[in-house]
Amino acid sequence: MYPTLFQIGSFRLSTYGLMMMTAFVAGIVLAVLRGRRLGMPRGFVQDLSTLILVGSLAGARLIYVLTHLEEFRGNWLGVINPIRTDGNFGIAGLVLLGGVLTAIPLTVWYSRRKGQSVLEVLDLLAPSLALGIAIGRVGCLLNGCCFGRACSLPWAIHYPAESHLHGVGLHPTQAYSILINLALMFLLLRVARRRRFQGQVFGLFLLIYSPGRFLVEFFRDYEAGMILARFGSWDFTTSQLLTFVMFLAAIALYRSWKERGSPSGGEEPGSSGGERHER
Repeated sequence: MYPTLFQIGSFRLSTYGLMMMTAFVAGIVLAVLRGRRLGMPRGFVQDLSTLILVGSLAGARLIYVLTHLEEFRGNWLGVINPIRTDGNFGIAGLVLLGGVLTAIPLTVWYSRRKGQSVLEVLDLLAPSLALGIAIGRVGCLLNGCCFGRACSLPWAIHYPAESHLHGVGLHPTQAYSILINLALMFLLLRVARRRRFQGQVFGLFLLIYSPGRFLVEFFRDYEAGMILARFGSWDFTTSQLLTFVMFLAAIALYRSWKERGSPSGGEEPGSSGGERHER
């Protein structure tokens, strides 16, 4: 656990914030490199990435605020005020899934506006999404947030004595997410090279990410604001509801794209898959 990289006066550079920025930069670089091989305009990819950066942060913040309303009652300015009540600078409180769900409609809207194939762009960005989520969870691990429930498993994580989590082993749910999303990224990159139809890569991202996130939730420890219902020892969370809906939508979309899609020839340099545009 290493939440602060350094602090100068009231300015604190958190490891979580640094890893979130690293996640976006890594995702953008991967998208630009792959987009170049597909003949996609570099400026378009960079502009879209900037839009996703701003929009997904707003979406991640919005979901956090909606699930933690009591924290802001009497201090609604704190939703956007970078100067926190403890005197430090920086906005704390983001729900990563909110960022993912915001990035998708932004990508659809901007791609259509710029005359790019929506499915080609979504396929391009899917591996970057998986990579960005994995790196972002490294920030969660270092920050000590998004931690798991108590367990006595050999791989349980133990936080230092100064942490409020000290004294009990916990499921390393951050590590679970890191491994799932790294594996997902490599799978998507492999599938992209042999892609059979437009939307296949992004569809697989949704089909694998959503149940993966749903399962990790069983081992997460949540505050009351994120719990929608309790069934015995099982908590049904906001994230599980969102990922369940995401999975159902993914099934319908994947089947639709597969039925109306024609062979794309993969994403090898010079292949027809990078030149076909679906308006």
